[in-house]
Amino acid sequence: MRCTLWAALAVLTAGCGSDSNSSQERTSRQWRVEAMVAEAAGNEVVATVNGRPVFASCVRIQAEGHSLTAEKALQECIDFELLAQAAWAADYNKDQDVQSAAKREMVRAFIEDRYNIRGPEDIPEDLVKRLWDQVQVPRYNHPELRNIVFCRVPLTAEQGPDSNEYKTGLAFLQSVYEKLRDQRGLEKNDLFELCWEPHYVNAGVHKLKLNTFTMRPKSGYLDVYKEPVFGPEEAGLVVPPVYSQFGLDLILITQISLAKSTTFKEAEAELRDALFRVPIYESSRTAMFEDWYEPFAKTRTITTHSERIPESAPVIGSAPLPLGAPK
Repeated sequence: MRCTLWAALAVLTAGCGSDSNSSQERTSRQWRVEAMVAEAAGNEVVATVNGRPVFASCVRIQAEGHSLTAEKALQECIDFELLAQAAWAADYNKDQDVQSAAKREMVRAFIEDRYNIRGPEDIPEDLVKRLWDQVQVPRYNHPELRNIVFCRVPLTAEQGPDSNEYKTGLAFLQSVYEKLRDQRGLEKNDLFELCWEPHYVNAGVHKLKLNTFTMRPKSGYLDVYKEPVFGPEEAGLVVPPVYSQFGLDLILITQISLAKSTTFKEAEAELRDALFRVPIYESSRTAMFEDWYEPFAKTRTITTHSERIPESAPVIGSAPLPLGAPK
């Protein structure tokens, strides 16, 4: 395979000699200038191929990308340069597709070289602090939070402790509590299955509701609920029925999140990584790029010729018509 490559290279590079002397002189001068500019930027010339420089950056990229020794990486760079010179001699540099590809690569290289957001550590601190303000509560800082589910027998103000509705509802919820009180690690369905039809109907309860309160602090509960909800030391426990202005509730604590205190500095690395990688923050990454691009956009002089756009492409400022829509 190597001999075949060298044979092909020998044929291709032989074509370089067919160029005119003046063209060769211009190309040689151009390559010397490129070498001087590259060396000034710290990218040393490590070899020359027909006078054209091969740079240290090429060797580094090939060595890292293909896990090669420096010698083998240099040989790949030389092979590539020989093919590039052969393509140049064959006027492939004038091909429109080649020019478009070169432009894309030039823009890509420019962005990679000049765009200053290369990793999480490069994200502006003000953007990181804005995210911190949005998520520090409850993600990083919060008091103890508790999640509950409950079966409720709703009662009106007239249906107090002396009413039949109260007594029937309390008896039913108390019977469910007795079945669950000694169990640990209970989950929502363990409670709801015993409360729901046909159980409450058979007990003579006319109405019952099932509900969930998601991760609230103690201050998020009415006073009558604070002790029952925050009294148990672990989740998965049911507490005796509680009477409130809403009726009678049989409560199961399903989740406990202990109080958390985190400083910005402690959370900063995680916030930066999220802004740089997590999909939901794509708009923030786009905004950072647009801020970097804005100075280039301000210096623009653009002229568009809508009439020259091919019929298969939508006219600037318009969208394709739906199928069947009148033109």
